[in-house]
Amino acid sequence: MRRNSMITSIVGGAAALAILGSGVANATPRPDPTPAYYALCGTVYSGAALVDNYHGGGGASVGIPNTATRVSGVTVVATASSTFLGTSMSMSTVSDANGEFCLQGDYTWLLTVGATTGKVVLTTPGVTSAQQHPGPTGINSTQLNAHTLAGGGATGFNLVVS
Repeated sequence: MRRNSMITSIVGGAAALAILGSGVANATPRPDPTPAYYALCGTVYSGAALVDNYHGGGGASVGIPNTATRVSGVTVVATASSTFLGTSMSMSTVSDANGEFCLQGDYTWLLTVGATTGKVVLTTPGVTSAQQHPGPTGINSTQLNAHTLAGGGATGFNLVVS
């Protein structure tokens, strides 16, 4: 009899820890997507203010606010341009089931953004984009570098839609 109550206590305690553990995990924001080399990534969400939680310099992002609702199926277009180089190029992708997107560039894309007057402007055709990081004027090379991880891609360029 004593053995059965001990097993019941152990199983009950483990179940309580599992429930507590999942509650903590749900309260923690999901981190920004991990980019591939030359990629620019972010998350499309609604229901929360735009925040830049990226710590840069190889530090981890704490992700989007835990009150945000991730929005899937949003087309995200990145237009990279440089008046100094006289170049412009666009690429697009669709946010996935988690609201995450990654736009995969190449070396030419990097040179365009990295030029003296280079920038990337993110747009969401057909969807009202209330706010974007770092703002509607675009992402310049300094901002891109601040969000670049050791793997060579940048993340944390989030979009809030309404």
